[in-house]
Amino acid sequence: MKSEGADSADPAAQSLVWGYYHEKTAEQCFVGGENIAEVPLCIEVTTPEGALTEKKRRILVAEIGHIADDLIGIYANSLNHWVMLHEQIDGTWGGAGNIFRLNDIKTAMNIPTS
Repeated sequence: MKSEGADSADPAAQSLVWGYYHEKTAEQCFVGGENIAEVPLCIEVTTPEGALTEKKRRILVAEIGHIADDLIGIYANSLNHWVMLHEQIDGTWGGAGNIFRLNDIKTAMNIPTS
């Protein structure tokens, strides 16, 4: 929300931010064909196309990195997480039977459109 310019205390903005958690056990995680004991995180973030600038993407990934380090610690000799940023092409984000463009989503989240 912060990266997109939304007020994190705004209930309208909060209602459009969803999170999912899919846990994998150590027995289900392999790197280079080897089962590993320290399961890394894969964080996927999907935003409307144009919602994040290059600078905002870098800040978002850095902030997620700090959260991952605090949550699971820094791994020796390997990454403890990957961040996958997905941009949904404008005009291909839909819900409740409607297409929502970037400005529609910004309006719904009370983000200034400029």
